[in-house]
This record gives sequence, structure tokens and C-alpha cells, in this order.
Amino acid sequence: AIVFAVVGFYLAKQKTETPVLVSVLVFFSALMSPIGLIFLMVLAFKKDLSSAKALREEIERQKQVLLNGEQDARMNIALLYSLAASPIYNVYSAKKVLNKHRNNGYSKS
Repeated sequence: AIVFAVVGFYLAKQKTETPVLVSVLVFFSALMSPIGLIFLMVLAFKKDLSSAKALREEIERQKQVLLNGEQDARMNIALLYSLAASPIYNVYSAKKVLNKHRNNGYSKS
């Protein structure tokens, strides 16, 4: 159970915002072997926080660039909306941004 807690803490440090709580949960779930093993497997396959954090930072940066009048940022935001791993993933919002981009005469076709 202690080994599970240590491995759980190591994984939770990279993948959650509450690694101590997760390691305690892993410890107690390790007392029931299959549940502890499943818990660690789910935690191992969870996405790292760093990638989601980097996407959020890029979204905010592109919004600032758009506020400064840079029209290329509109296309970058549309791409961020269409990226499935993005915290703002929404294909309808991406389509809306692309339609607005096209209707404002920014299309190159």
C-alpha cells in the first residue's frame, strides 16, 4: 500500500492539483488490490497539467493580441477552439470565428 501511495503521489504531482489527497486515496484504495491498481492505471493515463496550462496561457495570449488589433490572432483562436485537447474546445465557436473572419474580408481566397 505504501508503494502505491508513493507511485500515486509521483503521478499526481504531474497530473493533478492535489497530489497529497490523491496519494491518500491511492493508499486506501491499495488496501483493496484491484481498485488500487485501477486507480494507478487511470492516473497514469491522465493528461499532464503542464499541457493544459500551456494551452490556457496561449489562449489568453492570443486574446490579448486580438485586442491589440492583430487579425491573425483570430485565426489562431479558431484553431485553439478546434483543438480537442484545448480547454476551450468547441467546434461551433471555431466555425463562428471562421465565418466572422471570412465575412470581414480577411479571407485570402
